[in-house]
Amino acid sequence: MSIGEMVNRISAKYPENKATVSGYQNIRWIYREFPESVDQVARWLMGFLSMTQILFDTLSKIKFERISYQQQMSNNYTCKPCEGVI
Repeated sequence: MSIGEMVNRISAKYPENKATVSGYQNIRWIYREFPESVDQVARWLMGFLSMTQILFDTLSKIKFERISYQQQMSNNYTCKPCEGVI
């Protein structure tokens, strides 16, 4: 059972019971209101993780291209006085 399924099941069974109370933030949700909030957080989290993966993939590609370029440059550079590869 997923978290969403569990929240939906509890919401259907106890719609008027308190789900979340935060006095500091002045938040009081009953279970009837709770699934929408859980869905919003889940959508935000999926979007965030997707963007994080895209960023990671992009940075990995840049790092790989930079390393490949540095290796190519060091392999092609020859020192004329000693005629060796640096």
